[in-house]
Amino acid sequence: MTGRLVLVKRVAAWLLLLCFVLPLSKCEGRADPESGVQAADTIFYGFRLLIEFAQRSPLDEAAGVLAVLGVFMLPLLSLALPKAWEPIVCIGGAVLLYQPLTLWIYVFGRPMFGGLLATACWIAVLLVSCLQLWGYRKRRA
Repeated sequence: MTGRLVLVKRVAAWLLLLCFVLPLSKCEGRADPESGVQAADTIFYGFRLLIEFAQRSPLDEAAGVLAVLGVFMLPLLSLALPKAWEPIVCIGGAVLLYQPLTLWIYVFGRPMFGGLLATACWIAVLLVSCLQLWGYRKRRA
């Protein structure tokens, strides 16, 4: 059972990295009431968010850069950690990165495939991490 959970977590981590280049959400342009000209649609991608945050003032947007990197790369990077620390880092990351992820996907526009996949992957990572911690607790008792 543990091997399957680790496999699910690894697949979810790699899929999250793939979501970095997939469209997350789409904000449909609205018409300007004065001129009647409709603005272009905006599609949010993880890599574009990273570029936008990185091009702004480094002190102001360092949190944004870390959030983008964390959302898409933390589960994959956590696989290199010691076995006991991996689920703790993933659970902490899920709690901290929930807000930026939901903003980019559900608040800024209409969810697209990449955003829905990223949400599902984070849910899988969180559930598997909780089950791993539960298993470690049961082994210690």
